[in-house]
Amino acid sequence: MATPELQNTSGWRDTAERIFQNTGLTVVWVIFVGAFVGFISWPIRNRVLVWWSYGQHAYESGVHVLKGRPLKFSNGELVPHSHDVLTAFGAFFITVIGLTFLLIVIVRLYQRFVGRRKPANH
Repeated sequence: MATPELQNTSGWRDTAERIFQNTGLTVVWVIFVGAFVGFISWPIRNRVLVWWSYGQHAYESGVHVLKGRPLKFSNGELVPHSHDVLTAFGAFFITVIGLTFLLIVIVRLYQRFVGRRKPANH
């Protein structure tokens, strides 16, 4: 048998659900995550790709990942496909999971400190 507190929750909606029903905010979030992946995660991924293939000293010596397909290092060698795929998936999923966790924490803090304020009785 449900407790009395749980019986009256049929009309209640989670804060995250209410926020993401706003299509504009969802679009802004997707653009933010895409920009974060493109401008922050991908350069880090390229550095990790060079470090994994040649070591840290090679990156400091000027070996970088060139743009375009197939991926090549600045020394002319092709990037190993397995390294390319693993670093790409890692950069994408670590970023998306991390930013999603951050969003959940922000929504929960908002819900805790702002969402539960009761209007002042006048």
